[in-house]
Amino acid sequence: MGKRADGTVILCDECCNSPFCQAGLCGDENYVQDRGPICYNCNQQLGSTDCSTIIECGRDEVCTQHLGSSGMGVSQVFTSECMERNHCEKLRLSLPASGLEITGTNGTCFDCCDDDICNNACIIPTQSPNAACVDATKIETCKLAAGFVCGDKDKATNAGCLHYCGFC
Repeated sequence: MGKRADGTVILCDECCNSPFCQAGLCGDENYVQDRGPICYNCNQQLGSTDCSTIIECGRDEVCTQHLGSSGMGVSQVFTSECMERNHCEKLRLSLPASGLEITGTNGTCFDCCDDDICNNACIIPTQSPNAACVDATKIETCKLAAGFVCGDKDKATNAGCLHYCGFC
């Protein structure tokens, strides 16, 4: 504690520049090293990066973000939260068995992560799913023409080799 020149009392005058260091300033308890991750914690956010509330999860928990429906006229909303590690892994592993993809290419987005503030990157593509991208031309023909058609998306489209050329 100190005093300013004008006589007012300074209760705390400390700065830091590492993640979450503010918790340990001015005599407060800092985050312990043996802890769960610090995760974003928001329900029904419109974008995957719209959350600004954080929470310290338990040691047996992970961060998760998933896409769902709000039921309030908004087609899709994101939820960021802590979840028990085993439960999150079971859900994550069940998605492919249900025909859903973790990456979001078919409108599903779900993942488990255990780094601090890692649950804000659930990205849903705006274009149609890649599963619909099938080459109209035989693979042998695409392979022969690859040097000419695969350098340009329009040429690959006209040749019927979009998938082979890696454009979808």
